Amino acid sequence: MKQGESIMNRLTKLKALRQAAGLTAQEMSEFLGISKTVYTRIENSWERRVSKNVNERFISKLGESFEYLTEPADIVGVDESLKRMAAAGK
Repeated sequence: MKQGESIMNRLTKLKALRQAAGLTAQEMSEFLGISKTVYTRIENSWERRVSKNVNERFISKLGESFEYLTEPADIVGVDESLKRMAAAGK
């Protein structure tokens, strides 16, 4: 974590979605068909880009792109699209 960066700033929409769905990182990585290591790097914003194939998995499985899902989450509440995706995942 960079100096001055709070933990709250690191909560991505992807992580909020996973937590709202009650899934572990392992379960989400299996759902997406990628390794847990790659998933964790994406969820924590350590990966800035992904292959076209991985991005297509995000779109087909979660209905949103890598770019959207790695944006900071609304820490006040989960926005409507994340609620919709979480409900569809259960």
